[in-house]
Amino acid sequence: MKYETDANSGFYLAWLILKNHAGERTAAFEDALRARSRSGRQVLNEDLGGVLDDDCFDGDGNLFTATYYADLFLADVRRAFAGDDKDADGAVADRWENHDRLAAMLDQRWKQWEAGHPFAPLMAPPSRSAPTLELSLEPLDDAAPSEGRASFAVGAAPPAGEPREILTASTQALLHGVPPLPDILVDKVRQALSRFLGFDGFAADAAARPLESTVLYALPLTAEFPGGRHWLELLSVDDRPSGARPGWGVSLRLRSRPDKAIAADAAVNAPGWQREADPEQPDQELFRLPLEQWWSEPEALARTGDGTAYVPVNHPNDLDAALENLRTQVQSKLRPSMRAFEIAVVRAGKG
Repeated sequence: MKYETDANSGFYLAWLILKNHAGERTAAFEDALRARSRSGRQVLNEDLGGVLDDDCFDGDGNLFTATYYADLFLADVRRAFAGDDKDADGAVADRWENHDRLAAMLDQRWKQWEAGHPFAPLMAPPSRSAPTLELSLEPLDDAAPSEGRASFAVGAAPPAGEPREILTASTQALLHGVPPLPDILVDKVRQALSRFLGFDGFAADAAARPLESTVLYALPLTAEFPGGRHWLELLSVDDRPSGARPGWGVSLRLRSRPDKAIAADAAVNAPGWQREADPEQPDQELFRLPLEQWWSEPEALARTGDGTAYVPVNHPNDLDAALENLRTQVQSKLRPSMRAFEIAVVRAGKG
């Protein structure tokens, strides 16, 4: 049986002989091939007259050749040497480094055949002209020395002087990841605090709309307590445009308003609560409890440009741990502070 040959069939011949599957016509050339004093193309064209047949290989060699060579060899050659220079006949340079590149693919084909698996697509082995991925760092204007922009380039090497940049990204985005969308992040906060919110009767504030700004997204909730009302905002924070690092995270903002008759003395026995005027009802007072007043490690908090404290998240992979920490501190720190305020309100009302 004769096999059709082309300009690159010598690579296949040499590979199968060196894999110890030489036949009667080719066994004599094995030593020269192993010494790399002659190439498979030279043996095929000069010694075998360009004829590749079943006398060139042993039994297993012929079984594999009958299954693979006619249908897939030429396609694998094109894949292995994509982008390489070829002559008019489609032949790649007759060099042993090219033999080794193709042999790596042929070895994979042999393993697939030996295992009884159907031939699957293979990745081409790397070559000097194969597509590459490059990364360079360039400083940004007015940026700290450690900050910059990452530039990615993909593709074969272009002529000198031609640009290769196809994608840029902030190095901080690479280091700290991209946060979830604000409404999704706030919903994750709500889920993490669901037990606390349900137990204390917090529900969506129908009179308020979610706050959206370039930095904050807030979901307003409200709950009544004896003698007053709480307003709790679940916040997602994205202060990256200001240059803050990591620049995003989560927070809570709590405000409470006692009944008018007891407002003056409400927070006497509730440390950390701060008085502020109610812009909607100037004759009444609000009390707020800033995050840093009840957080166990206030020095670990970050701040936005307007001073809003938040729990920073270094990377999306750390979000679950940050939410668990928030849940724990709400239960152990915030809730007792709320109870203390409510008790102070009730006592002031009785005074």
